[in-house]
Amino acid sequence: MYSKSKQTFYHVRDSLIKHRWLLTAELIWMIVCSFWTVSEQEKMYQFYNLSASTIDYVIAQQGAIYSGLTIFPLVLFS
Repeated sequence: MYSKSKQTFYHVRDSLIKHRWLLTAELIWMIVCSFWTVSEQEKMYQFYNLSASTIDYVIAQQGAIYSGLTIFPLVLFS
């Protein structure tokens, strides 16, 4: 007999395998939205003649208006 945690693990694993195309699409969408947001922020930094590091882009992206676009597919398909 399997324990409850092993049954849960196998159920989650089987669901991930079953829906791997959907997970792949979500991952691609999040990557596209992230690159889109960073490119827009880079344009803003260049407009004001500011230099930014990678962590500056990450911090600025957390409050970006496009973050909802990244979260939307995850909430929709979950």
